[in-house]
Amino acid sequence: MDSTATTTSALGGKTIQATNTDLAVRDVSGSLNHGTGRAVVSDGTYSLADEDGFNAAGQISDAGSTIGTTGSVLTGGSYEYVAVYGQEYNVGGTDYATIGVVGTVTNSADVPTTGSATYTGDADVIVVQQVFGGSPTTTNLNNGVSTVDADFGNGTVDVTLDRFATVSGGTAPIDTVSATGMTISGNSFTGGTFATTNGGAAVDITGSSTQTTVAGNFFGLDGASVPDEVGGVVLSEGNSGAIVGTFIAD
Repeated sequence: MDSTATTTSALGGKTIQATNTDLAVRDVSGSLNHGTGRAVVSDGTYSLADEDGFNAAGQISDAGSTIGTTGSVLTGGSYEYVAVYGQEYNVGGTDYATIGVVGTVTNSADVPTTGSATYTGDADVIVVQQVFGGSPTTTNLNNGVSTVDADFGNGTVDVTLDRFATVSGGTAPIDTVSATGMTISGNSFTGGTFATTNGGAAVDITGSSTQTTVAGNFFGLDGASVPDEVGGVVLSEGNSGAIVGTFIAD
């Protein structure tokens, strides 16, 4: 991961933390020392510190866990400041699995309050449906396109995930996931109106008692003093299903 700093950069992001009984969105924090390589990444439950930093495969590890990343320049991708990451660990006898985004976050003071920017990148979504009387079905929507429109003047962000090139696990029940009118706060954004559609028609995947979180961060800074990249996660869970997604864009 690149940086706009010469010494130590603040790492941040969002992750979806899963146990066998719960799904939740967590903030990611940490640091990256560009002199020694030392990297620390924490989701609030597990803090991983690797004195040697990210290796050529985009991984950091300690005695209890390994974080693997994709999408960044470290692993042959095009993103300088952000990557998708996955991690598994055990704390207090409970197994955790996480998927999210992590990178060099934009300094909150550097996020503009005027103008706008559009980011285009990558998206992956998992759709879980609970059919009455049957077992849950899982459909993976991969290699999609993320479009993130940031209106810095109004302090809002719109996110659209669509055009998935690869579908596995059955016919895709949806083709678009979106969140509109998300609120910018510092270097992060969250909230807004969530929707899932297929061919333009609304599709209810999660049913009653649905709770939804779409959240992301700005990463890096370009030559025009605008955040260079964005990334975030999608989690919507109800009585009849769940939607889990990640996106990164520049």
